[in-house]
Amino acid sequence: MKTILAVIATGVLVLIPTSISASQDRHRPTPEEIKMMVNRLASPNKRPGFYPDKAGREPGYPKDYDEAAQKDVWRAYRDLDDAGPAAFLQLLEHADDDRYSMTVDGGSDDINRSVGFICRWLLERKISPFAYEVAGDGYSRGSVACNTRVIGPKGDAPARPSFFDHLMKNREMAIKWIAKNQTYPLKIIQKDVLEWMIAEEGKDTRKYEKEERDFLKNLLRDLTESDSHIESSRVFFAR
Repeated sequence: MKTILAVIATGVLVLIPTSISASQDRHRPTPEEIKMMVNRLASPNKRPGFYPDKAGREPGYPKDYDEAAQKDVWRAYRDLDDAGPAAFLQLLEHADDDRYSMTVDGGSDDINRSVGFICRWLLERKISPFAYEVAGDGYSRGSVACNTRVIGPKGDAPARPSFFDHLMKNREMAIKWIAKNQTYPLKIIQKDVLEWMIAEEGKDTRKYEKEERDFLKNLLRDLTESDSHIESSRVFFAR
């Protein structure tokens, strides 16, 4: 496994390093299997409430909160993560699903997440598993919440162009894009997305400096030369 970039913490969900995946011969689940996976994301438990403490907000889990049931929710998350492009259409269809899914570690605060949020998260991280902040020196880095923020002379780094946001602006376009690409290897999809990002950054060379644009080009080269796709990050599950 070849690590090609470290994914930053977002302050909302803590991420783990991203790397080139060598796995290719995975079973492609059927639409019915995908449907069952998505439904398993919906927890039978009630959303926990929250109460403040010295570190932030702590969840107040109901007395009848079923830990064993939550383990199956987490397994459903991993199954959908492993399903790849075969799951994309149903992830999109459930992007607004408000059912409670899980509570995740968000740093100082735990956070309740819905089925829809998890579906959007999985879809975005699969097609575009690249750090949000640009590469380069002189930008402010770190997290305010974790007291690691370092102010740089250039100010905050601009966010990279988001293909996921571009896609989600038009659901009809998103459905057509998924229908066209869902049978392709994930590596091919990620290459197309990375090429789109490079083209978008090339339209504003004052906002996106050469170091950043070269970083993405090198990332594209590494992806092209690899045997497989870039593995997406997973959330840190709380309960």
